[in-house]
Amino acid sequence: MRREDNFIMIYNDLITEDEDKHLSIEELYLYGLLRKKETLEGFSETSISFLGQTSKIPFASDTQRTNKKVKGLLLTLKSKGCINISDADGTVLEDFKPSDFIKVTFPILEGGFSQIPVVNFNSYNSMSDFYIYCGVVRWKNSGKGYFNSSYGRWAKILQLSERHAVDLVKNAVDNKIIYKNIGDYVDSESGGQKQQKLNQYSTTPFNNNEKSVQTKKQESDIANEEFHSNRVNSENEMIQMAIVGKVFKTYKDDKKRNVYPSVDDYIFYLLLLKKLEGQQPNKSEKNFIDTVNIRMDRMKKNKKFISTFKKAKEMVDSQIYTSTRDSFLDELLSSGKSIKEIF
Repeated sequence: MRREDNFIMIYNDLITEDEDKHLSIEELYLYGLLRKKETLEGFSETSISFLGQTSKIPFASDTQRTNKKVKGLLLTLKSKGCINISDADGTVLEDFKPSDFIKVTFPILEGGFSQIPVVNFNSYNSMSDFYIYCGVVRWKNSGKGYFNSSYGRWAKILQLSERHAVDLVKNAVDNKIIYKNIGDYVDSESGGQKQQKLNQYSTTPFNNNEKSVQTKKQESDIANEEFHSNRVNSENEMIQMAIVGKVFKTYKDDKKRNVYPSVDDYIFYLLLLKKLEGQQPNKSEKNFIDTVNIRMDRMKKNKKFISTFKKAKEMVDSQIYTSTRDSFLDELLSSGKSIKEIF
């Protein structure tokens, strides 16, 4: 089956739990990348190295690891019957080098499929965002226009622990990759404690008539919190949060080398926490703190993180520190540019 221009075809079985062809997050992303490169005749002409070089999202930290990862994923997709791999003459390939030309074709699978816009695929910053979007599209097409799911089911679909699945789905909602309508509480059939309906997920926002009582309550609480917050960050603080927040969001530099926050970055974070003792953070502060905590949680066993954070905490506790950013910030602020212009 040939693909339609500007769309990627994702078969339902690839993202359905308990199916033989159920793919992992990395497997589905590579499948999507191959489909993106598919010609209107129904095949992709590529190589391991070309796939690694042209993927917006890296598969590994360096070329050698990337080639090994991509080859392993290609062979897995082949073993699951999701793709066929041959040379230019159509001879089936069981092994191939990173620079070898390969022709990938896509067997027709039963069970239906979804069409994902290429522009969406190109916009994702994580492989999990693509998977979660495909999952919502797949299941909303089979029902009422949205996907009813518990976090336990998300965990099975993503093939992850429930805790990890919750984090990824939350990130996708926060980044407006998908939209969530929180399940309301209803009386149980046995007359006991109220039960909560499943959350609903969609690729488009829910209108006010569709929103549940719980969703409206959450939105109201957030708006009320923001309205009553009488603390306004100075422009200096906003820029500092933007600078440090960007560091904590950056895992690799342009050359795919690891990027780690500095002592100064942790000092700023710790000073903000001290400032907020006994207070609720405003929206900007909460977003910044959440960003830092996510990165720190992922690095909690990293020796470099442990030593750098320990040094920063000791300096804050003993109050022997200086802000190395002040002169830089003063220069930015005196330039007359807005925060958006600076970043």
